Amino acid sequence: MPQAKGKLNKRLEKQQISDKLTKQTIILEVVNTKNDKYNQFIPFELINDRVGIADNIQIGSEITVDYDLRGREYNGKYYVNLNAWKVEALANNYNESVPF
Repeated sequence: MPQAKGKLNKRLEKQQISDKLTKQTIILEVVNTKNDKYNQFIPFELINDRVGIADNIQIGSEITVDYDLRGREYNGKYYVNLNAWKVEALANNYNESVPF
């Protein structure tokens, strides 16, 4: 499975899309490399039972994200989603004020 590493840049609000679908987006900041002029900001979706798995991780913390690449077609347009199924903080990046 693909894995990405970087900093937790932002955690967007949880959204209740329908009775069966809840989602939340987290933004991973990947620091620029020799080939990239700017840092990359990559959105990952947390769906249903995965919503909230990054709530105890502080913004700015180094994390790893395990994800699935999803794509679909709708009315002749193509969409890509990165669905995160595991988010882990590296070292001591948990918010100690929020219990596990």
